[in-house]
Amino acid sequence: MTAVLGSPDTHADYSGFPRRGIPAGSTLFRAHSTTRSAWWFDSGPYGRFNLPSPRGTCYVSTLVETAVRERVRSEIQLSGVVSTAFASSFVVSRLTAPQRYSCAAVSSARAARYQIVRALVTTADYRLTREWAGVFGDAGFSGISYGFAFTTGRPTALGLFGTEGKPGDGFTSARRLAGNQACMIAGPEVASAPDAAALELVRPGLTTETAATGKPVAAERTAVPADAVPADAVPADAVPADAVPAG
Repeated sequence: MTAVLGSPDTHADYSGFPRRGIPAGSTLFRAHSTTRSAWWFDSGPYGRFNLPSPRGTCYVSTLVETAVRERVRSEIQLSGVVSTAFASSFVVSRLTAPQRYSCAAVSSARAARYQIVRALVTTADYRLTREWAGVFGDAGFSGISYGFAFTTGRPTALGLFGTEGKPGDGFTSARRLAGNQACMIAGPEVASAPDAAALELVRPGLTTETAATGKPVAAERTAVPADAVPADAVPADAVPADAVPAG
């Protein structure tokens, strides 16, 4: 039987809900676009625990690995690897918590007493999960501590509440790792695009081995001339100079 997440009881008393404190000055990590700032509180419909405008939620973690997997989850779901182009599109920043955050610990065993089930961190029904975020925000919590769906082990993901958009002074960050470096630490493999000069052309109708013996047979292979591959077949920026080789 699958556990089904229901809507929160807006009249319930959540003062006894399990909490996790994040002290001011704590080191946090966030993976984000190279063109965006590290701190950003989102109020849009596509964040699991986004609060509605004029408030918002900033997603961070206590581990680099969690920050990376949150960022690349759509890539590894499809192919199990991260493309070089995608890895080059983000960085992982080290953040410093500007204040103490009191977070609703939804992955705590005691959270089940409030009708919380694991689906809160896995369901695609963000309307429902945002309802829960709103209840916690109204109950005085300043964030949510949870176990990210694409990791295992203890909860390392945080959704911190604040005023929507880019915050003011006091929210500091330092860029720590390029995306490909972060992937090397977190585990997802970064797959480089093939080098056009290394491609070979096999004539149609011929094969390099037989199904019966698995031994090579006479098949003609022709190296592809350098000018046979259109200049735009492999974009110049598809393989950055610092790309991590596959494997």
